[in-house]
Amino acid sequence: MKLILIPALACARTFVDDAGTTFTTDGTPTIITVASDALSLEDMGLSGTQVIGTIGERCMSGSNLNGGYGVGNLYSAGGILDHTTVEYDPTLFPADPVSAEEAAMLAQSADLTPSCSSSCYYCVGAHGEIVRELDAHGWPDFIVQGTYGGSSPMTSDVIGNATARGVPIIVLNNDGMIDGSYGEAGARAYIENTQRFEELAVFLGADADLSADKRALCAEVNTFKATAAAAAERGVRALASYTPYGPVTDGATGHYMASATADQVTRMLEELGMPILHVEGSSWEYLISTVADFPYPVDFWLYDVRVGLDFTSEAFAAEWPHPAVVAK
Repeated sequence: MKLILIPALACARTFVDDAGTTFTTDGTPTIITVASDALSLEDMGLSGTQVIGTIGERCMSGSNLNGGYGVGNLYSAGGILDHTTVEYDPTLFPADPVSAEEAAMLAQSADLTPSCSSSCYYCVGAHGEIVRELDAHGWPDFIVQGTYGGSSPMTSDVIGNATARGVPIIVLNNDGMIDGSYGEAGARAYIENTQRFEELAVFLGADADLSADKRALCAEVNTFKATAAAAAERGVRALASYTPYGPVTDGATGHYMASATADQVTRMLEELGMPILHVEGSSWEYLISTVADFPYPVDFWLYDVRVGLDFTSEAFAAEWPHPAVVAK
């Protein structure tokens, strides 16, 4: 009797993105995506070698990693603050790519926006830059439009060239943005977005055991819920804000304040019981005010990481001495 060996067939995997498109693959396809989204996928067990290119800044916006701070909020305390020269503190920017694994992933992946990637500030590249770099370094099996980068890098030339080459674009909603609007009912919070990244990583071939991480998260969630409930009983009120914006003039500074519905993280914190103030308007409110005429009774600030170095500085506390700012 003659034996016939039949090769094992790879099991095809499917993924339905937030645009409703179904994708199929087997093996370990290559991708490009925004650097922060690539780091999230690596956290979910995706091999860094599958990320053959990244778009955007290779540090957190607002960080001063490698002296790359960008003054996005136009504040320097009258020239006193220069965050490009002060010592870098990694504890202030926990999502910066400072681990050996993260650094290795970025080192082997093509920089698709070299005109601005070294600046810790919003970066989508110059016109046509992403396509030129992809033509030079090679196109991936998939382009991932993630929740951090959103649709901004997906310009018409990127979409057109990807379509012509048969490279699919996987779409995840941008930080809770639904149909182009922030803060709508049903927008996902942080944990739900994290689950979507895990699902995408598994689709792309990741097989890491994340059970210990999930147990740790659940433990922290339960602790936070108890802490938030106790704070609510004491009447503590929190507010999320991008502050300062612009110089402090006659004791007044600019604020871009956010309701909990405006952001996936604040949405999660409110779901877990943190008493977060909501502002006028659907999600965001801008105003210029002194401490005396600031309209919200804030005990605890949730400052935007993009202005963290300014908000936590002694210089800003001296210029805008809100009690909770002074007390840190």
